[in-house]
Amino acid sequence: MKEEIRHLEHKLKSFPVREISREKIDVLNQLCRLILIEDPRRGLKLSTQAERLARKIDYREGLGYSIGLNGYSYYMMSNHEKALPKLKTALKIAEQTGFTQGQAEIYSGLAATQLSMGNYEDALANEFKALKIIKKIGNRSMEAWAYYNLGTGYHEWGDFAKALQFHRKSLKLFKDLSSNQDRVAELGYARALTGIGSAYQRMKKYQKALAFHRQSLKIFQKHHNKIGESRALNDLGTAYHNLGKFKDALQVHQKSLKIREKIGNVQSQCTSLINLGNLYIEQGESEKAQKVLEQALSLARKIKAKPRIFQASRALSEAYQLQGKFKQALTHYQHFHDVKEEVTGDEANARLKNLQISYETEQSEKEAEIERLKNVELKEKNDQLKDLLKELQETQSQLIQSEKMAALGNLIAGVVHEINSPIGALNSSTDLAIRGMQHLKTLWESHQHSSDVSRDQKTSKILMNLEDNIRIMVSAKGNSRRPGASGAVAALGAAPAVGHGARAFG
Repeated sequence: MKEEIRHLEHKLKSFPVREISREKIDVLNQLCRLILIEDPRRGLKLSTQAERLARKIDYREGLGYSIGLNGYSYYMMSNHEKALPKLKTALKIAEQTGFTQGQAEIYSGLAATQLSMGNYEDALANEFKALKIIKKIGNRSMEAWAYYNLGTGYHEWGDFAKALQFHRKSLKLFKDLSSNQDRVAELGYARALTGIGSAYQRMKKYQKALAFHRQSLKIFQKHHNKIGESRALNDLGTAYHNLGKFKDALQVHQKSLKIREKIGNVQSQCTSLINLGNLYIEQGESEKAQKVLEQALSLARKIKAKPRIFQASRALSEAYQLQGKFKQALTHYQHFHDVKEEVTGDEANARLKNLQISYETEQSEKEAEIERLKNVELKEKNDQLKDLLKELQETQSQLIQSEKMAALGNLIAGVVHEINSPIGALNSSTDLAIRGMQHLKTLWESHQHSSDVSRDQKTSKILMNLEDNIRIMVSAKGNSRRPGASGAVAALGAAPAVGHGARAFG
């Protein structure tokens, strides 16, 4: 991040002083975004400059983003009265220009500001809106921060199980992102560890809480992140307090307060002062407690941070009670009760519960829709498979039919061959008989005047019967094979038929 900051600072210096361009405005906004958390005063200066330039050239997207950063800078300085209108104005411009990522970031800024003021319903509603947009654009880093913010919101509300659930989601995403040596993701991972530790702490699992706080502290110190370090120290001090390690608790709380005073984060200072006051009360040092708690209440009223107001008032009531100043104790307790009821009363709890139900219903509907789409896709694939199976079965039937026809063809060819063989022999014999008959007839005609009349008559009859029989054979052969073959018989000359087959020789 430091290299990126140096690069942007160098680029900013390269622009002419009087230049007004979109590129310059974008660089101012990018630089502001990177430094405003650790240096909100400089962030405010940069975003104000970007806003002024964007107005001159009517650069709407740059204008909306710069106003949003301006509002977030005021939030970091605990000036909620200026932060809220700035953020709302920025949101309208982002919606008009269609800048979806900007809308998500502004919703998160609004949520953080409203959470600090104790407006839990509005805070969580805006963070859920941010999460919805973030999931659409698919920014996993922003999604991880949204889960962290929701965890923080539920922690402030007092639903520690729900806070733990969201912080674990945040931790998982940051862990995946930090595997690429992403410094911002590593810091997010450390913040998620702190959130989980704080939830365990409020659930009275102090040893688990200590382990998570120590782990997060190491990461913040490694990256020299003072805001994160002060948060981890503060939570570590509360854990030590719960375990009865008052000396260790006092040491880390004072160290956390010193860092927060240097940074100038008023709300965080309130938290440290309240924790120190509770520690002093536990040790019976009511006057020290009264001093730091009066300071905390004054700062909380200045920034109108309702959760810190009722926390400081409750602790002051206990401090005055230890001193025997029951009137002051009653006054502060009444104030504590009124503000707490305003923030976390039955009506507020009901609204928050409805908000959570709406969110869970929406998530269930999305999951049901995903399941429905999966079923539709599965049905389409099943239908495709059925069509393919039907096609395969039809192809198989065609192949079987083709194989049957091929087998039948082979069978017929075999039968034809078996029939043709004797027919061929018969044809050859018939041809031979015809030629023999022609020869005999020629011989008969040349000797028909022989003296042996009886023999000649008998021979003539035999020849006529043979001729008649050959005529029948040739006719049958000609009908089945060669229609013109009967012409050979015609060449022998006509002769009357006297019988059929063997009867001719009888």
